Amino acid sequence: RKGQIFSGDRLTESTKRISERLGTFGYAFANVNATPDIKRDSREVAFTIYIDPGKRVYVRRVNVAGNTRTRDEVVRRELRQFESSWYDGNNIKLSRDRVDRLGYFKEVTVDTPEVPGTVDQVDVNLTVTEKPTGNFLIGAGFSQSEKLTLTASIQQANFAGSGNTVGLDINTSKYNRTIGVSQTNPYYTDDGISRSWDVYLRTSKPNYITSGTYSVETKGGRLSFGVPFSELDTVFFGAGVEHSKVSTDPTSPQRYLRYVRDFGD
Repeated sequence: RKGQIFSGDRLTESTKRISERLGTFGYAFANVNATPDIKRDSREVAFTIYIDPGKRVYVRRVNVAGNTRTRDEVVRRELRQFESSWYDGNNIKLSRDRVDRLGYFKEVTVDTPEVPGTVDQVDVNLTVTEKPTGNFLIGAGFSQSEKLTLTASIQQANFAGSGNTVGLDINTSKYNRTIGVSQTNPYYTDDGISRSWDVYLRTSKPNYITSGTYSVETKGGRLSFGVPFSELDTVFFGAGVEHSKVSTDPTSPQRYLRYVRDFGD
């Protein structure tokens, strides 16, 4: 700005921002140069910024490579730069960022080579490197009361390259038994509305030595939808239902016997 102390970094950043701004209007090969006019006596410098936007450029093809496991559509639905449209530097960067945020790839790169024999066309080449996307946890325990107990949790993002996430939780404990299944589809609709659901069954039995014997069986499920309101903001709506059944016997605490007598479950 006028009156500021000269800064080479600020000047470079200024010409870069002008070039990037022109890139959002399709001028992919704009040249922006600042020519100084130095006045040594007064220790001042003036700049004339020369801009050559060049020809407006459009994208011939968008090529995706490196997705050996992930389906092509899972990557392409995140792209904001389209084929046969004007080159837009912001949309190309946003496309790269959205693919990277999927979490399925350890590296995402983009380059925009000119199409041979033309002066107003480029290709957008997006290259990804796959990475493992599953989590598997398993545990085992042994106690005198429960004997052998096994627990397992499996969660697989990008299941079979579909972009969906599936999960399974199992606990074989004698007193706290659980099984649950979940699934998330990030593109339940073409507009990017996601859908998630999970169902579960839990059975809990207390330590009969201190509280008598009874069991609580809980069945439930949840369903939610994520509605994107912008590129960065998503609002989730959902509901769940749960049903618990108490089973007793003559050794059960009186409060549970009264509950089952009065309410049935």
